[in-house]
This record gives sequence, structure tokens and C-alpha cells, in this order.
Amino acid sequence: MVRSWKVIAASVLVVSTFAGLALADDIQAGKFGADAIFVHPLVASPNGTDSFRADVSITPIQIDTSFAKLEVLPMEAQASVSIGSGQMELARFRAEALRAIFSRAIPVDVLAAYRNLDNGVDFGVDFLGVKVPIKITPGGEIIVQPGLELGVQHVVAPVDQTSFRASFSLEARAATQLVQGWLSTGIMGKVRYNADSGKMSGFEEEGMGYLSLLLDKDHRIYARVYAGIDHSQAREEVGLPTVDVYTGLGIFGNFGK
Repeated sequence: MVRSWKVIAASVLVVSTFAGLALADDIQAGKFGADAIFVHPLVASPNGTDSFRADVSITPIQIDTSFAKLEVLPMEAQASVSIGSGQMELARFRAEALRAIFSRAIPVDVLAAYRNLDNGVDFGVDFLGVKVPIKITPGGEIIVQPGLELGVQHVVAPVDQTSFRASFSLEARAATQLVQGWLSTGIMGKVRYNADSGKMSGFEEEGMGYLSLLLDKDHRIYARVYAGIDHSQAREEVGLPTVDVYTGLGIFGNFGK
């Protein structure tokens, strides 16, 4: 079955890429990002431990067309090292065949493979994900976006199941400029309900605040410092802490035009 998913993913990627190339107005290199993160379980559990994380994200190719901006094979990987035991693992991973952003504001994700051990997910596939903004202020300072994801996932023991899921989310972000064009701050909140055909249904909530500083005159590279807290009901089923707090800092940029 895994081999079948690889064939499907490769087929979708090839078809989407050639379709994008055929309709492209502009093709350029994409984006990158790197984070250093500290995670602390706020609610104790047998499997909860402080950890340091290194997170890397990359979008190799961006294609501008007359109907959408296409991001080809965006990927993110997060390695975790337990402070207590020194155990290292790939805590999170996500790779998408294609992300199409319509009207510069509506992202549609097609065929994403992922791993999220923080939520007990060993392997998952989302067939489709979409977010639709319902409120954007003229300067983009306030954004409210409901979203939907559909897919399947396999959860680790003691649940040890493969199930279908539909995730419904509502995300809100607010930002303000402290130094025009260079320094900004903001907050983000998210509520998600995962409807799972197995045992992993439940609500997830997350809140985060950040400070962002642009590092170059072309506004292509910036640094960010942030802190937040997240909660997930379903983690209790796999013996994980239901509440984590985290802090991080990172650098992000655009290595295209």
C-alpha cells in the first residue's frame, strides 16, 4: 500500500508540475526556513519530556500562473532530541505534491504525506486541504481563515490503528508594525476539531505570539522569535502530554527573485 501511495504522489507531482510549467508566467526558486525550538510538556505524562527541536522547511520551486501561484513539493522536517534520555527522532515531517494559492489568499494542498509524533501519528496522507479567508483587513493585519483537511492516518500504540479523518479548523492572526517595513509583532490562535473514524477524535487548540525582524533591504529574509502553547484531547489515548508550551527562534527567506 505504501508503494501505491508513492506511485500516486509521484504521478500527481509530475502532472501538476508539467501543467504549471505549461501555464507559467514566471518560474523561480522558492523559500526556506530554519528554527531552533524548546518544547516543555505542561501536563505530566509517562511519555512526556522536555526536548530541543531543529526544524527545516523548504519550497524548491514557485510557479506564477494566470490563475494561481503554485508551490511544488513544499517540505518540512523537525528532528527532536529528548533532554532527559538523549533520544533523537524525526518528530514531524510533511511533504506535499503541490500547493496552489488562488487569489494570493486561498491555499489548496494536494496529496500531502506527513508524520506527527507529538500527536501520536506515525504516518498519514491528506488527500486535500483548503483554507478560505473570510476576513482580511486592507494591510493584511487581521486574517480569519476556516479550513478543512481530508485523509487517512496511522496512530502508534497503544491505539495502533489506521483511520479516516476530517479536520475542521478556524485560524485567526493579527499583526502590527512596530517599525514600518522592518519590525512587527503579532498573535495567532487556532481551534481544530478532528473527526476520526477510530479513537483520535477531539479538539486541538493553539495560541502563539511572535516578534519578526526583516534582515535585508529587499525584504526577502527575516528572523522571528516566538512562544506559544497547544492542547490536544486525543493525545491522552496514546499516553502523550495533552498540553505543551514552546519557544523558538528562526530565520526565513526567499531565495528566488
